Amino acid sequence: MSEKAFPFYIKTFQHLKLLGRAMFMWIGLYAIMSFEKFPFQVFIYAGCVLFILDTLPNLIVHIQYWLKNRKAVLYINVEEKTILYKSSGYDITGNFQDIKCFSFYSIYGSERGFYSYGVYKYCKIDFHNGKSIIATVLMIPNVEITLQLLLKIQPERHKKFVFCFAK
Repeated sequence: MSEKAFPFYIKTFQHLKLLGRAMFMWIGLYAIMSFEKFPFQVFIYAGCVLFILDTLPNLIVHIQYWLKNRKAVLYINVEEKTILYKSSGYDITGNFQDIKCFSFYSIYGSERGFYSYGVYKYCKIDFHNGKSIIATVLMIPNVEITLQLLLKIQPERHKKFVFCFAK
């Protein structure tokens, strides 16, 4: 890849930013419980509900996205119109015209921010040779808009009901 290629990979700041939403929920719960002087048992029950409905799904999806892109680097060269994806033992090189399908996946309600795992989204690029690339929000912040601008292709949008596992 030339000097003009855009490299994308998982950054520590992106980890912290995404997991920070879940931590913010816990800080909010603690603040409400402290301010209103609820008994400690109410905090425990509310914490269990928050953990099951928000924090645990957040951790599951975060780990799944991390495993999907943990040693991967995606290079997009806009001038040469080429894509290079390197992962442990899995390399793909292709041109923009080799793209068969470009899809974007998110969950229902993710735009409203009701739950911390609503920010987990990903794009899948399928090539004519049967190979595919999955780029998650851990690898590319604002994954849909960034890839849409670089590839100059409108993605097919798909909504998932509960979790947005990268497949």
